[in-house]
Amino acid sequence: MFFHKKHVPPVTCRRELERNPIPDSETLVVELDLPTGDMAPADLYDLTIDGSAVIAPEDLVADLSEDDVIQFTLAHPMHGWSVCTPAKVIRKAPQGPHQTLIGVQFINTGSLYSQLDNAMGRYFNRRKNNRVQPDQNRAIEVKISDGASQFCGKLYDLSPEGVGLTLSAKDGAQLHPDMPLSIAFVLPGSGELVQGEVSVRQRRMMRDLAFVGTLFGEEFEPYMDHLTEYVDARRQEAVDFENGFEEPGSSSDEEAA
Repeated sequence: MFFHKKHVPPVTCRRELERNPIPDSETLVVELDLPTGDMAPADLYDLTIDGSAVIAPEDLVADLSEDDVIQFTLAHPMHGWSVCTPAKVIRKAPQGPHQTLIGVQFINTGSLYSQLDNAMGRYFNRRKNNRVQPDQNRAIEVKISDGASQFCGKLYDLSPEGVGLTLSAKDGAQLHPDMPLSIAFVLPGSGELVQGEVSVRQRRMMRDLAFVGTLFGEEFEPYMDHLTEYVDARRQEAVDFENGFEEPGSSSDEEAA
């Protein structure tokens, strides 16, 4: 867990803590079993032990809403494995012509762990300080500057190590790995203005959007207490949500045992 304030070294010497690289999309198959009983194929964008982001055909997920529960299946036909887990839809956004970005939060991570083996586990980020995503009802706007120009984006996810940003493909095309950026955003809850220099860790272009992963520099040290409090609170909300899907009687059965 990450309850204590810790030293945050400069960007240039920070250890790399970004998500594991996603393999070529042609090697992995993603299927979403929808509440309607239909199945929608999807392209994988991002994956951690807590959730995933995928791109699906707009017409197949038109009736899907945030807070819906679906079955998320990830398979590797060439290697002969697959995992299936219930997941809650936490975000849905247009993604270019006829495409939709779907963000999901896995409900039963314990079951998911049990399905993983060494061949599959490398596709999941299982580190303790997993990133969290902001409340969908409270989007976090981020001001970004590369020194030559300024533009706006949104905070996609957050950890005490850095932030993931979404911005227009036009603006994102100007960014590249190891590039320093200045960012500023207001942290929900504390209302604190968080600002400083980050380093671009990775950039992924997805049609009309750019997803940019960044690492905090040492200027973010004064904000660590509030950042970790926010991350911890969001993680607890995820735990509470997952506990709401425990089978009835499971707690009493354990107590009786």
